[in-house]
Amino acid sequence: MAKFTEDDLSESMSKYGKDYDDNKFWNVVKKYGGKIGQDVLGKAFRLYYVLKNKDVPFSVKGIIVGALGYLIMPIDLIPDIVPILGWTDDAAAIALALAQVNSYIDVDVEHQADEKVKELMG
Repeated sequence: MAKFTEDDLSESMSKYGKDYDDNKFWNVVKKYGGKIGQDVLGKAFRLYYVLKNKDVPFSVKGIIVGALGYLIMPIDLIPDIVPILGWTDDAAAIALALAQVNSYIDVDVEHQADEKVKELMG
């Protein structure tokens, strides 16, 4: 399997941003939460709750929408149906976006994300 770079990932995130939809996001996390994993879900929820903050700049929201759009699309650099490896590129996209928007994550976002993980994962 070819190794993908951060540039490949950024390009794909931009491409998939147009496909982001709240309903699709929630459907994916509810259906595949166990496969995605608690850690990645927690990070995705942090992005989601930053996205919902009206005071966050549009450019930051664009980064988030790209990463979450990438997460919800089943066909990406490594298709999600590939056992074990299928969600690794999604995790990388989430981590990359999180690093770029980290300064917008406050205590409320952390709390909301942690509570949502507990709710979905038990």
